[in-house]
Amino acid sequence: MQNCTTILGIIDMRQRGISYDDCRSRYKVGCSTITLIMNRFKESGKDLDTLKQMSAEEVEHLFFPPENLRRKDDSVMPDYQAVYERLTMPGSKANLFYLWLKYKKDCPSGYQYTQYCLYFKRFVEKHYGSEAVSMVVERIPGEKVTSTGSVINRKFLWIHQLVK
Repeated sequence: MQNCTTILGIIDMRQRGISYDDCRSRYKVGCSTITLIMNRFKESGKDLDTLKQMSAEEVEHLFFPPENLRRKDDSVMPDYQAVYERLTMPGSKANLFYLWLKYKKDCPSGYQYTQYCLYFKRFVEKHYGSEAVSMVVERIPGEKVTSTGSVINRKFLWIHQLVK
């Protein structure tokens, strides 16, 4: 299954007459995937502009319907809400690997660890926001921040060392 950016990019490149090799190297997919995407694009009867106006999930489901995915059993999807609550519980010593082991014990035909983590990451991003949190810190030139967070003026530090 490819993401929306890859699907739209391949369609755009192929419509502009760009070769399979260039599409393969740009999106890191095989020729059969490119052919599959182009065939499903023609079958859909939609043009590229219409696809660009659709949401990413709609495009992905149009080209890779959930019923075509190779999961043997839909009931093996873990309860990621419970996993998240267990991980964020105060004083909890559980980690994602431990919870995956418990999941595999209950459901041996379930997801492997990498897929389990990928779906958990998607769940967290969808329901609780992105993990990428950043904060702007305004600093004054010449200041040094210690490991405890206190600020030391470098000029003062240099003068203090000269006086000693």
